[in-house]
Amino acid sequence: MRAIRKGKYKYIRNYQPFNIDALFNFYRYKMLAYKEWESLYKSGQLNEAQQQFFQPRTAEALYDIEKDPYEVNNLAANPTHQIILKELRGMVQQQVKGMPDLSFYPEPYFLENGLANPVQFGQQQKAEIAALVDVADLSLLPYKKAKKGIKKALKSYNPWQRYWGLIVCSSFGKQANKFYKKAQKISQKEKEGIVKMRAIEFLALNQRTVDKQEIINLLKNAKSKTEANLLLNSVALIKTMQPDFSIDIPKSMFPKEWVAKPSDLVNRRADFINEGK
Repeated sequence: MRAIRKGKYKYIRNYQPFNIDALFNFYRYKMLAYKEWESLYKSGQLNEAQQQFFQPRTAEALYDIEKDPYEVNNLAANPTHQIILKELRGMVQQQVKGMPDLSFYPEPYFLENGLANPVQFGQQQKAEIAALVDVADLSLLPYKKAKKGIKKALKSYNPWQRYWGLIVCSSFGKQANKFYKKAQKISQKEKEGIVKMRAIEFLALNQRTVDKQEIINLLKNAKSKTEANLLLNSVALIKTMQPDFSIDIPKSMFPKEWVAKPSDLVNRRADFINEGK
């Protein structure tokens, strides 16, 4: 998520809008108030505003924070606010490309390749990051206009273009059903594990059958603790959004130092996936 404010308007760009605010976060699930909130949501006792925390977001949001300080009423689709929406959208696009924003690479890739000198790495990869932003921003188009760009991204030789193409597919959800077959192929043939998981995520979030053993294999072959956590994050999302989805994550397949303490993130995510909250 990236945000910018001009006067009374605040614009938020949700690059992965299917990642709900209620996505697994260990401390939150121990809070009695949160447990009650979630219980009320599941039993259909919340109003529209109270439900938002548990539901996918839109790809972009615009709020008048003078009238709506709690950012409940999204004005992005309001015809009378299109001028300010497009202005702030353009400002965010310019900012993430100009920095450039290193988060357009998956965290494990950046840590391995750019952490030693982030500024130099960012400047060297500035053109590629701008191209990734353009792929990500396909989700701002009507699906019919985005299809061509998605197809190109999924066929790209650049794994991070494929990565963002799949995220865009998940953002469109079932509208992007044309790409189920391509995603299925990526989930089987892709060499980059993080990209493969994004294909599995897109399929599973749309109730398509996925190979659970492939998920286990991806986790088993994770090159770092950071990569394992990113992969587990997708599995936790699938479990949250598709309650019938069930998978057992054997902790024994991880290096001992990743699960040495109960507080380790790999431990916590695996426990959530295996046992529920």
